[in-house]
Amino acid sequence: MKTLPLVLLAVPFFVLAGPPEPGPRAGATSSGDAARFDHMEQRMRAARAMGLVEALELNDADAARLREILTRYDDQRKPLMRQVHDSMLVLRDAASGDKGAQRQVDESVRRVFDARAKLESVDREMYQEIARDLSPEKRARAAVFLARFQGRFGMGMGPGGSPGPGRGPGGAHGAIGERGMRGQ
Repeated sequence: MKTLPLVLLAVPFFVLAGPPEPGPRAGATSSGDAARFDHMEQRMRAARAMGLVEALELNDADAARLREILTRYDDQRKPLMRQVHDSMLVLRDAASGDKGAQRQVDESVRRVFDARAKLESVDREMYQEIARDLSPEKRARAAVFLARFQGRFGMGMGPGGSPGPGRGPGGAHGAIGERGMRGQ
């Protein structure tokens, strides 16, 4: 397989180095947790970009175009991921007996479904743009890679999207969202 184009080797070593520090649950909100989430997000984005470049055997110019596409769509995904994450935290609290959160259940479920629908649309648009000028073989490689990546890392490009136990064959998101009700 071709070596990685120079444009991807410019990714700082610290982004790809070592596992994230241990910490509280994915929904924690301290500034240290936010930094950890940002670090994890950078690592996952870099891994996805490098994996796609390798799978598609792209040259430097095409790799730079791919990274621009991924960044643009990740910027669209991030607020939707936050919406899913925040709504799932409310639902988890409600499921644990929090009376205030229980009053927000219906709205939170609606927000999860709405955000997931928008995320699916963004993912479809991203794939179409990535695949636009590729041969059928490379379009298939891109689709397989992205499906496997998302299957392994779930929604992974945003807060709280790290893989966890309880993920079934129905997808990484469970019944309604981020880690689903099964992946708590």
